[in-house]
Amino acid sequence: MQRNKTKTLVTCAMLIAVATVLSVWPKFDGMWPNGGSVTFCSMLPIIIISYLYGMKWGFMSSTVFGVIQLMTELKGVAGASVFDTFMIILLDYIVAFAVLGIGGIFRGKFNSIAKELSLGAVIAILARFAAHFVSGYLLFSGWAEWFFTQEGFTLGNSIFAALGNGTPLYMLYSLMYNGSYLIPEMIITAVVAYILGKQKFFEKLVGETK
Repeated sequence: MQRNKTKTLVTCAMLIAVATVLSVWPKFDGMWPNGGSVTFCSMLPIIIISYLYGMKWGFMSSTVFGVIQLMTELKGVAGASVFDTFMIILLDYIVAFAVLGIGGIFRGKFNSIAKELSLGAVIAILARFAAHFVSGYLLFSGWAEWFFTQEGFTLGNSIFAALGNGTPLYMLYSLMYNGSYLIPEMIITAVVAYILGKQKFFEKLVGETK
């Protein structure tokens, strides 16, 4: 039992390391001044942990991953109050990454590892999106006017003219800002997760963790 626990711990540590590397390179992050990037499946290793070893290990690993992201990628706190800084750290790093531990929720629910892993990835990233959405609405709404009134963004200017500053605009801002990087990331991750779930070596690995 202790040997199995040690093996699981080592495997989780290795997958967290892979996730950390993928969160740094390759990635595209030039469009999002307050944080956000499109990576090549940096969240998938954490989702794999949850799928293989259960959501308890998934939540522990995703929380560690979130702390690493906090230490290496913290953005959006320049000029923020102590309370706002605390909330940014809580929502955009601790909660947003911890919820990735839900990625194994569909294990055993279908007769397809590929489908279970892929759907788990979608749910996990949607959960992360929810945390960022709340943060964007509560803490970054001051950026909404800038976002919608940029030169050349004719649709944004029309939306701003119709809504003005207020709750609907702030919610739409958070939805569009966070969706602009998490939706592509979710699609990429779900597709790669599906392909991975079809591989014989992964099926064997899943069988070893039953």
